[in-house]
Amino acid sequence: MFGLLLAAICGICQPVFAILSGRLANTLLLMEIEDPQFLASGIQACLLFVGIGAFLVVIAFIQFCCFNIACTRITRRIRNAYLLSILRQNPSWFEKNHSGALNTKLNE
Repeated sequence: MFGLLLAAICGICQPVFAILSGRLANTLLLMEIEDPQFLASGIQACLLFVGIGAFLVVIAFIQFCCFNIACTRITRRIRNAYLLSILRQNPSWFEKNHSGALNTKLNE
């Protein structure tokens, strides 16, 4: 559940980057270079880019770790259920299916 929340936050950050790009473009296109507000506005936009970018890297990494852990647990449960179902088979079933084929199916 935590991974889904972080994925939503990562998704929200993408439009924020578009808004910041627009602000930076307005600063560069509409203000004069000699204007004292030009430098302050440009630095503010750049710092916001860096800050949100660093935040997004951390959030995306934690999100990846959460989803990786969830996928590993799901895969383990599926493999355990498959192995238990193999162990419940009749002995004649094992004569038809070779152990190498069963191992390959388990690792797929």
